[in-house]
Amino acid sequence: MVTIRRNPSKRLLSFWRCHPLWSFLLVCGLFSVGFLFLMSFQANEQILLDHHTRGNQQQQQQQQQQQHKPLSEDERKEAVNTLLNHRNIDNAKAKEPEAKQATTKHQTIIQRPPLEQLIKDEERGVKGDVSFLLNWAILGHAKAGTTFIKNWVGRHLDISTWEDEVCDLYDNKPAGLAKRLYTELAPDKLRGFKCPGHFSRRSMRHFHKYYPHTKLIVGVRHPIRWFESFYNFRMRHAAENYSLPHPNELSGECTPEKDGVCTERANFQTNLAVFGKTPMKSKHERNLIRFTKYTYESTFEISNPLFLYDVDQFAEGTEQFALDLQDFLGLETPLPEPTKKDAGMSSRPKPKALNICEDEFAPLRKELIDIGSRASEWILEYFLESPQVVVSQEEQFRRIVEAWKVDPCDKKKAAAKEEVKHEEEEHEEEEEEEEEEKEEEEEEEEEEDEDEE
Repeated sequence: MVTIRRNPSKRLLSFWRCHPLWSFLLVCGLFSVGFLFLMSFQANEQILLDHHTRGNQQQQQQQQQQQHKPLSEDERKEAVNTLLNHRNIDNAKAKEPEAKQATTKHQTIIQRPPLEQLIKDEERGVKGDVSFLLNWAILGHAKAGTTFIKNWVGRHLDISTWEDEVCDLYDNKPAGLAKRLYTELAPDKLRGFKCPGHFSRRSMRHFHKYYPHTKLIVGVRHPIRWFESFYNFRMRHAAENYSLPHPNELSGECTPEKDGVCTERANFQTNLAVFGKTPMKSKHERNLIRFTKYTYESTFEISNPLFLYDVDQFAEGTEQFALDLQDFLGLETPLPEPTKKDAGMSSRPKPKALNICEDEFAPLRKELIDIGSRASEWILEYFLESPQVVVSQEEQFRRIVEAWKVDPCDKKKAAAKEEVKHEEEEHEEEEEEEEEEKEEEEEEEEEEDEDEE
C-alpha cells in the first residue's frame, strides 16, 4: 500500500481555501499575541530603566549630603590624619628642599561646602559652620609687636594672611569675614588676620558663636614704654598740620582730640578680662580691673586658647619664643628667622617726638606706673592661672611683667649715672697714670744729670 504525503504548505493552503473565516481569525490571534508580547517586553524594560535611574539619583543625593554635612569632631580628626598621612608619603617621595615640605599638625584641608551653604550674604549673616575657616588671630594691643608677629608668622609656608589689618568682626561683619577667608586666603594653609584693639564684647560674641576654636595671640608692654611708642607713632605718621595735646594732658580717658592716645588705654587688664578667663568673683580682682557689676555681667567666657607675650621678651632672644609660638599654632616646621623688616623698622632711625624719661613728664610716668602695677598684679595672679592662657618661658614672662611696677626711666637714669661715674673713675685713673709717667721721666732725667757730673 502506497502512502501519499502532502506538502505542509499545500495543507495550509487547502485549509485556508476550505475555511477562510477560521483562517483569518487564527492569523489575527497570532498577530495579537505577538503584539501584546512585544508591548509587555517594552514596558518591563522601561520600568527597569526608571528604577535604575532613580537609584542613581538617590545615590548621588546621598553622596552630596554626606559631602555637605558638617563633619563631627571624630570624623574631622580622621580626615585630617588621613590627609597628613598621604602628605607625609608624598614628602618622603619628593626631592625638593625641606623648606618646601612644610606641613601642619592641624590641617583643615577637607572638602569644603559651597560658600552659599555657609553665608546668606554679607548683610544677612552666617548660616553654616564657618569655624574651620579661621585658625588664628592677632588681637592686640596696638604698639605691642602685633605687626612684627604678623609679618614673622606670615612668612611661614603653611600660613596664609593679609598684608593689611582686617577688623570685620569688630565692625560687626562676620559674614563678610567668612567670605574673605573662603575666597581670598589659601584653603590648604592656616588662615588668620591681625586687628589691634579687637577687644569689644561684640567681637567676643562673634568669636564665641562662629570661631570658638580660633587661636588668639595678644601682646602687652610696659605701660610707660607703650605710651611713649604710641605717642611717637602718631606724631611720625601724622599730616603736616596734625597735633596732639601736651603729653601731660593725655591723662585719663580718651577724647576725640587725644586721637586714641591716653593713659586709660594702658589698662591692659581691662581688655584681657573681656575674654572671661578668670573667675571674677573676688572683690580684689574686680578692683584691679575696675569692673562694675554691669560690665562684669556682660562678660562671658570664650573657649579660645590664648597666647600672651610681652614685647620685652624679644630683646632677650627669640629662639625659645619661636618654638613655643610654633607649637601653639600647630606648625610642624620651624618659623623663619625674624628680621628687622618684620618689625617694620627703617634702616634710618627717626627722631623721637617724645622722650618720656625727661623730668617734666614725671607726673605722667607716675600715673602709668599706678596703672601698670594693677595690670601686672591681675595678669600674674589671675590671668595666668587659666589653663587656656599660654606664655613662652613663664619665669621670664613673670619677671618682665613684674617690672611694670617700676619706672624704667629710673633704671635708665641710674644706668646713666653709673656710666658717668665710671667715666669719671676712668678719667681719674688716666690722670694718675699720666702723673706717674711724668714723675718717672723726671727721675730718669735727674739720674742722667748725676751721671754726667
